[in-house]
Amino acid sequence: MKNSDTKQAHTGIDICPARDLENQVLALRESGMTFKAAGERLDISASWARLLYLRASRRKSGRKPVWTDGLNNRLANLLRWLEFSNRDEVAQAYRSGHIQRLVLRERGISAANLLELEQWLEDAGNGLKRSTTVQSMHFD
Repeated sequence: MKNSDTKQAHTGIDICPARDLENQVLALRESGMTFKAAGERLDISASWARLLYLRASRRKSGRKPVWTDGLNNRLANLLRWLEFSNRDEVAQAYRSGHIQRLVLRERGISAANLLELEQWLEDAGNGLKRSTTVQSMHFD
């Protein structure tokens, strides 16, 4: 690819034909659309929209979003994959029991991840108290 084929927008995203779809997905997600809705609008699958979004956002930011600071990269990526977009959403899902239910279903969330998540939420002052949920859960 020639340098003349690539232009850089004020957002820091490279604009070129090969990256146009990635940028469209990024713009749709930043406007609040889910991966499923963005995929339907662009006639691609939700998983493909997610992959394109992750590529474009990595290129744009060069690092994980600030709201996940304090978490290990794997857990931060998992929360974004589950479409959480801020700490308050994670805290609300934790308080409602949704996170704990995910622990039982998702292979990527372990008891250690749940403990780390609890500590991360406590450290942020989300009013969570260390639960006995992890100790009472059975992991296969």
